[in-house]
Amino acid sequence: MMRAPAARGGAVAVLFIVIAGLLLFLLVDIAKERVAASLRFQVSADRVTVQGDPGPLGGDFSRLIRDSVILDRTRSIFDPELPAVVRANLERHSWVRRVKEVDRRFPNALAVSIELRRPLGVVRVAAVASERLAVDGEGVVVEEDTKLGPPEIPWITTPGAELAYVPMPGNRFAAGCAVQEAIGVLEELRRVGGHPALDNLRVDEVRVGWTGKERKAGDSDIRLVFDTGVEVLWGRSPRSAAGVTEIPAKIKLDHLSRVQRQYPGLVSVKLVDLRFDRPEVQQVAPRERPGGG
Repeated sequence: MMRAPAARGGAVAVLFIVIAGLLLFLLVDIAKERVAASLRFQVSADRVTVQGDPGPLGGDFSRLIRDSVILDRTRSIFDPELPAVVRANLERHSWVRRVKEVDRRFPNALAVSIELRRPLGVVRVAAVASERLAVDGEGVVVEEDTKLGPPEIPWITTPGAELAYVPMPGNRFAAGCAVQEAIGVLEELRRVGGHPALDNLRVDEVRVGWTGKERKAGDSDIRLVFDTGVEVLWGRSPRSAAGVTEIPAKIKLDHLSRVQRQYPGLVSVKLVDLRFDRPEVQQVAPRERPGGG
């Protein structure tokens, strides 16, 4: 019976500690809310810095970022959804392949690093002569009504295959379509990198199929048109079903180098067929040559 007051005193102390803890938690929570709501910690769109290699965009990069809706409204830098919102808004733009990083810069700024899509070719839609779509290596339409084209990047034309579906910016051409086959060839050339055969030649156009001739997917009829007017019958795309059977791009270019040694400058050459182990050369008819009769 003598220990009852001490027990009651201990219970009161525990209750006091619990109440003090709850009050402290409440005060901290209120302080956090006030800090988060403070104007000092509010991030607006003009406090977001976007970094990325502009590539072919050049000076238009800043315009692209300025026109993008990076933030729908001013948000607290403590907002847990802030990085996801910025990422989603930027990746909605057709030029942006992905947002690599969103870094909070206290008290009220963000630094964003992005990877832009790199246009690989410009699709000229036969049904609409004025329609020109810049596409990247994945077949995604980066820009419609683009001003890009040779000499920066080549045209892609499909005279032998009507395009059943022309995607809007941000969407991609269907797998297996003629445009994807052309992109596969351009990607193959890009991976090879610099090759002596292309030192004095520039690919200005990739043609898939022949005008007036019905084409099946995967046909061995893709041609490269150089800036000199010489055409190369390249063959199948690595993205076609039978593409694995094709001669590797580097070997084809080695064959082209041998043709160049045989016909310096390719001045009398109209077409080079690189589909086989031994390249075949079609020369310009005498009346077609400069100064010919």
